[in-house]
Amino acid sequence: MTEVRIIEERTTEIQIANMNSFQFPIITFSSSTIYIARSEHEILICYKTALSNNFYKGMKIIDSAGTLFNIIDAKKIRGHGLFRGYNIFFNQKIEVELMVKSQKSIDIDNFKNLIFVNVDESFWNSGENYNIIIDKINSLSTINSIIHYLAIIFYNE
Repeated sequence: MTEVRIIEERTTEIQIANMNSFQFPIITFSSSTIYIARSEHEILICYKTALSNNFYKGMKIIDSAGTLFNIIDAKKIRGHGLFRGYNIFFNQKIEVELMVKSQKSIDIDNFKNLIFVNVDESFWNSGENYNIIIDKINSLSTINSIIHYLAIIFYNE
């Protein structure tokens, strides 16, 4: 008798990010930078050059609730603003939608490690000392409080 084996093929369903599922502020890690967005506008509006330079490709987004979103890429929806987003230098400001590969919860230790691996002293342009920032991150016990603390430094509030 011949054995028949069925191999389950798992397909990764690509979804368009639902902004209602993000709890702001969020922190993003891309190949080129770390960014903290306080609102949907700050992550979904960019210049066309950011999209063509693959700013969103492979991005990881972690929201204040501790959900990690793996972004495959972004797609232009439309020009944003007067004259379809073009300025006098012919740069175009656009609105994008994010294509999410997966999302899962991340624990506080993995989140802190992600920050420490991606951030060095030269990243922070702040009046605070790098060691003070690291100590403060280590002392905080929730992802929400860490992102809020980093947002204060990032935006010099």
